[in-house]
Amino acid sequence: MVNVIKRLLERSRLVLIAAAIIAVFHYFGGFREPGSILLGASFTLVAVWLYELRRLATFKPYGITIYINFDALRDDLGLSKTDKPPDAYEPMYDVHEFTAISAALFTHCRRYTATSATELNLADRYARSYEEYCSVIAFRDEIPCALKPVQFDNSENRNPFPWFFFRPGRDGYQFGIKVVPKWWSEHSKQLSPRVRDLPISYDGVIVLGQLLYGYIPDHVRRWNEPVELFYPFHRWQRQWKAKLAKCGWTVSEDEPGDLDHRYLHISQRNI
Repeated sequence: MVNVIKRLLERSRLVLIAAAIIAVFHYFGGFREPGSILLGASFTLVAVWLYELRRLATFKPYGITIYINFDALRDDLGLSKTDKPPDAYEPMYDVHEFTAISAALFTHCRRYTATSATELNLADRYARSYEEYCSVIAFRDEIPCALKPVQFDNSENRNPFPWFFFRPGRDGYQFGIKVVPKWWSEHSKQLSPRVRDLPISYDGVIVLGQLLYGYIPDHVRRWNEPVELFYPFHRWQRQWKAKLAKCGWTVSEDEPGDLDHRYLHISQRNI
């Protein structure tokens, strides 16, 4: 209801501006009513176009770095670490970097590192990366773990290993796991109620948390949505921090652009 009222106020503000321009042409410019309406509507459309063009022209590139804490995921999900040969390197973890190069386009770089869950310096080690262009921040990764023999019908050739996902949702970015439902129904019996009782969708998606959209600039969320004039993003950006604690996030005191969750470490930087 509150959002509906805000949108009505934004639209009424635009109508008042258009009415003021029409009145200027009619009462002070000496134009007749049809001509005043036509000129007023034209000037209003030009003003909206220039406003949006200025937003695009003043766009500043920025980067988002997302580190997955596989150690915490394995602990909470009752999974053991992957067995490795004696001469193998330390198991590597995935770091996802998204760089906004325009108001509608990201480059996605995936880095493999050997940093542990407590060493969030995100330094390149054993680097093997790729880049792709995308308009939203989303990815998924197989959780490195060793599974006990999985007893279920695998006729659909479904991957038995759990996957971690990060994707846009309705009210914010969702992150969680995707599992084989039949395997999960048996495996989750040994887990704590906090994890065991989480809702699971028909296709095996379990949402573990949410990142409010206030952390990432509004063009990411609105890229495929209608543009609205006077979108109150900056006001919402100031309010979102009060809600982070309820979603399990903490803001770094040393780096205000860094957020920590039990399963994720996320940082935002200017370029």
